[in-house]
Amino acid sequence: MSGEPDDLTTFTRSLANVPPHAGQLDRDALLFAAGRAAGRRGLVWPTLIGVLAVLSVALTATLLTRPTTVVVVERTVRVPAPVPQRPPPADTVRPADESSAPDQTPPSPALTDALRLRQRLLRDGLGELPRTTWTSESTSPSADMPDLSSLRLNAAHTNGETFR
Repeated sequence: MSGEPDDLTTFTRSLANVPPHAGQLDRDALLFAAGRAAGRRGLVWPTLIGVLAVLSVALTATLLTRPTTVVVVERTVRVPAPVPQRPPPADTVRPADESSAPDQTPPSPALTDALRLRQRLLRDGLGELPRTTWTSESTSPSADMPDLSSLRLNAAHTNGETFR
């Protein structure tokens, strides 16, 4: 306390000599009044709770006393079978309409083979496809194609790392 001024030290001494005053505050009465104020509520919530309780009892009673009969309705419905349409005789000629006439060029053999293969795949499944091997058009390697068989897997990178 050597750093404090003298007049502050005398003030603290005189303040320490003052006896405490009990005052008019009653702690128990204050807490009781706060509890009563917090416990007050309007009529909305109790009324709503009562209505919901009566409704749940009424629904439970209705569910328990409801008859459990099941009504089965059977009907026989007759639907006429469609009449098959007969194709027109071959000797009648329909007028040619250019907008609806299909292209009369025959499909290429490759397209025909692809359509047959698709039909077979849809009918038999993927496991029934024939094993095929790919062959190039020419059996000899092309002159402009480089020979890549001499490449190694452990080729060095530009920074000196190698593939393992």
